[in-house]
Amino acid sequence: KHALAVAGMHKKQREQVAKQAEDAGEQVALEEKEKLERAQKQLERAKQQREAQRLERKERKEREAQQAKKEREMEKMHEKQEEEEKAALERAKRMKASMERAKQLRLQQQREREKAAKRRCVAERTRVQGIRVSMYCLSLMMPFGYEPTLLAEQHKQGVGIFACDETAVFSNSTVLLPEKTPSPVEVTLMPGSLAVTYGGRWGTAMNTGVFNRLWTKVVEIGDYRRYDWTVKVDPDAVFFPARLRNILRRRSPMNSISIQGEVPANMHCGQCQLQGRTHETCAARVQGYQIKKNFSCADALTAAARAPPQDCGCRCDDFACNVPEQTAMYINNCKWGLHGPIEVFSRRAVASYLAGLPQCVSLLRHPWGEDKFIDKCMQELGVTRVNEYDVLSETACGEQPAPCGGADVSFHPFKSIESYFACFGFASKFGRGPADFDCDSEMSLMTWM
Repeated sequence: KHALAVAGMHKKQREQVAKQAEDAGEQVALEEKEKLERAQKQLERAKQQREAQRLERKERKEREAQQAKKEREMEKMHEKQEEEEKAALERAKRMKASMERAKQLRLQQQREREKAAKRRCVAERTRVQGIRVSMYCLSLMMPFGYEPTLLAEQHKQGVGIFACDETAVFSNSTVLLPEKTPSPVEVTLMPGSLAVTYGGRWGTAMNTGVFNRLWTKVVEIGDYRRYDWTVKVDPDAVFFPARLRNILRRRSPMNSISIQGEVPANMHCGQCQLQGRTHETCAARVQGYQIKKNFSCADALTAAARAPPQDCGCRCDDFACNVPEQTAMYINNCKWGLHGPIEVFSRRAVASYLAGLPQCVSLLRHPWGEDKFIDKCMQELGVTRVNEYDVLSETACGEQPAPCGGADVSFHPFKSIESYFACFGFASKFGRGPADFDCDSEMSLMTWM
């Protein structure tokens, strides 16, 4: 029993040991299993991590590749832009150079055109200045007041009427009143009083009779016949003969006026002196040459001037010729009709006026000044009237002449020496004639291009 009990106890112990061993094995197996599972999980996580890392590396590489691609594309785009900008810059440079060349060419062409225009202007100025336009200028002077001293100063400085080809100062006295001192300028005497009355709507000087006596004396003396134009100027009118000459040279129809042939010093133009032709007038002889032999006026005068027995010995000027009526011409200087401060007549207009005065007797009943009377009479006689309003600048014609910087031939009125020469000085320095050549002004040259 004891042995059995010991054997049973040993068995039980073995079973317990075996069970413990089995439990220990199971525990070890379980732990191993758990370790294995943990190892597998670690492997799986490592695998997942490696896969994630691989994917991350792949994505990073893809991103880097895309970034590199973008950078390459950007670089290419920048290179393209740089090339385009460079090309555009080159085009701009070429365009700028081309525009600069075009500009220089235009400037050169402009300068050449200006030089050519200036040459044409200078050539025309030289040609026009070579055209002879002669003027006989006169003034009527009162033998008292401001006019004698004003004319004396003009004469001293050689301006106004004293810059014409010939000058005459008319008055009814060679001495000044009331001092009885000699006139400071040479005077051509004319008969009658210079006193006038005033009347009409504007209180006009009724001086037609005085000036008709003046023109009668001018024609009687005959000096005007040696000059293309006769110019009557009031003493207080600032007058520039050179400016008027350019108008008469350049503007039509005045530029058609010129003396034909020579004006004889000792004129004999009555009857023909050739035997058998003494019944014939010199004018008829001259015009006969013109009509029958088609001679010019100058040639007809030369032919008729030959002494007998060659011809009639007629010493005539072109008044004997058959010439167009339009050569009797005068200038209307104001939009309201002729104003008296300056009156410009062709030599035939002077002759026509005096010869036609009897036809204008009916006009004397009007309360007009001499300028309106002569204007109306000239029109009555059919004398050509030419409007040139830049011949006169005066207050009575609705203008303001002072300070005399306008492009006019004359300025009126300036009654004192100081005001007269202030106007003259300003006009000489800053003004110019309406038909003067200005070959240096860009605006003036435009007309010659």
